[in-house]
Amino acid sequence: MGDRQPLREEQLFGQLKLRHSYALIPGTCCSANPSVTSSLDTPTAFVQFVSEDLFTTLSEELSRIRFGFGAVSTDPNLPIWQGELDHTSPAVQLALQAVCDWTSRRFELVTSHMNLQTHGLDGAFHSDSDGKITHALTWYIHPYEWLREYGGYLVIGDDLWNLRAILPARNTAVLMPSNVPHCATAPSLRAGTRARISLNLKLWVRP
Repeated sequence: MGDRQPLREEQLFGQLKLRHSYALIPGTCCSANPSVTSSLDTPTAFVQFVSEDLFTTLSEELSRIRFGFGAVSTDPNLPIWQGELDHTSPAVQLALQAVCDWTSRRFELVTSHMNLQTHGLDGAFHSDSDGKITHALTWYIHPYEWLREYGGYLVIGDDLWNLRAILPARNTAVLMPSNVPHCATAPSLRAGTRARISLNLKLWVRP
């Protein structure tokens, strides 16, 4: 597995004050580790979701995905770019295997897609509760490092006085229950031409 170097909380979550902490699980590969598990009832961030070699290889594959503009979650006035991925895509299958390994639980894939946001393209607050979906996984797959000044935070919660923000750090993944309200904010002007790119899986956890 290699040595695991913890990422400081403020590096991942930015400068918003958090009244409830998330589980932070730093890692360097996606091999199963029964001693490192996460609760499936609260949002969990996995740092270095897969190995650097795997991530670099997949970045080359994903760079060929075509995106279409106009995807929305709940607000038709807030469209973003979206790319479709086949369930058998190596990236999708790796993400599915990795989240199963990290949590020591068996998930089944319901749907998958990619989102791409640039400055000015905010998402809308929504939850992913639909049919058999129990959880949602968001994996940040842009090939460059993502600084706090670039914005693009994943904002979570339905309490306006207790929102939580996660920086979309490269090769970080977030797993959350499907009923948790969340919103993907747009990158700031400081991000320049860098796009916030995520691979998103809707999942069903086996009992």
